[in-house]
Amino acid sequence: MGGYPSKSHVNGGLTHGTCVAPARGMSTEPESTQPTPAGPVVHQFTVLRGMAVALVIETCDWYSGLLQAALARVRLEGQN
Repeated sequence: MGGYPSKSHVNGGLTHGTCVAPARGMSTEPESTQPTPAGPVVHQFTVLRGMAVALVIETCDWYSGLLQAALARVRLEGQN
């Protein structure tokens, strides 16, 4: 036949596949070593003018901060 075997004996049981890679299931996820923050998460958005920092926006709402940073960039680019 010359192909891979359709059935093989893995760990004493009859399973499908090859004995090269036995199915063992998924490993458990490692536990985080970093503590979770107690307070609200504050996102920082940096707006640059050239190579210098022009403005840093700090907000708890990611989408609001992204919008504010985009509007600040548009405003600063108009003042070149």
